[in-house]
Amino acid sequence: MSTRREELAVDEHPSVAIKNLSGVVEVRSGEHGRVVVTIEADGADDWVVTQLHDSISVHPEDRGRRRVRRARVVAEVPTGADVEIRAASADVALIGSFGSTKIRTMSGDVRAETVARLDIDTASGAAHADTVASAAACNTASGDVEMGDVGGRLTIGTASGNVRISRAADDVEIGTASGDVRIGRFDGSSLAVKCI
Repeated sequence: MSTRREELAVDEHPSVAIKNLSGVVEVRSGEHGRVVVTIEADGADDWVVTQLHDSISVHPEDRGRRRVRRARVVAEVPTGADVEIRAASADVALIGSFGSTKIRTMSGDVRAETVARLDIDTASGAAHADTVASAAACNTASGDVEMGDVGGRLTIGTASGNVRISRAADDVEIGTASGDVRIGRFDGSSLAVKCI
């Protein structure tokens, strides 16, 4: 296994897109003015790290039908940066405070501390967020969903999984085929929960 480290200069509000087919993706709030990417994997030097203005992209080299290698990708980004993560089978952790956040996984758990806006889509995996300042949406085929404080409209769809919300400040729409739903505090005007 090899380690690769890239440091890129950015302005105030960068966006970072990471694709990791298998392994771990960890994004941390770091210093303003730079994005630091560390890749730990067999063939880390084969990964593609590109920058276009304030948009950073990190993904493995296209290997066609070759075996997928596990990798650990850690990115330190300025507080408030927008984040997009795509993974086939990887655990995702966002530690710190971020802007608009989109996460797509086939399997793997997702944990986020503080984001401005959140959009999660996972086939199999638990999703947890401490604080979402505005709107949040989460779709999962199998996995529990847990949200702390959500400041905007909240939409959750799950085929199999429990839903736990500490506080919802705006309207809520939840659909579940199999699972319990609990909302600690609701301050919105419209609450729709459908359990099949």
